[in-house]
Amino acid sequence: MLVFDCRKYERIVRFTQTLRRACSLANQSQVTLVLAAQKVPAAVTRSNLAIDNKLTPDWPVLFHAGGDDELLVFQSASQFDAAIRQPDHDIQAYCLADPDSDGVLIDAHGSVFKWAAGTSGATYRATEKQLALLDVVELVRRHAALQGHCCVAKIGAGSITQAIALVEQLNQ
Repeated sequence: MLVFDCRKYERIVRFTQTLRRACSLANQSQVTLVLAAQKVPAAVTRSNLAIDNKLTPDWPVLFHAGGDDELLVFQSASQFDAAIRQPDHDIQAYCLADPDSDGVLIDAHGSVFKWAAGTSGATYRATEKQLALLDVVELVRRHAALQGHCCVAKIGAGSITQAIALVEQLNQ
């Protein structure tokens, strides 16, 4: 059993990232959280913390091709699967231009997933990389600048979900 003290974590995002890493490193499936001065058993398991590399991202996601500032938004796994099968979709241009590119999916929690096209759809593998809100906002700023928007330094978001919605608006 892994005991985790939540009192020193001010931000839940940072806490969740640290908890994921701790569970993964300790190979623990059950976690006890210490809230305030009490031990409180929590129903936190490896599966609902998305530690297992077989899990899929939480949709919607951003597609970010390595070395490029372009971002695409996908609302669902089925939409992403359709895009990677469609020969004239933008995602094909990134993949064909550089088959070894670092094209990744970034979900609303900042989790970064590698993907591969399979016969029954895309498969996903969680990476160790976790992007903070500021990292995602910087990607959105670079994307907006690529599209010719001005004052991109003023772009901000309160959450990664809001940043994904902003990219969707920029792409319309």
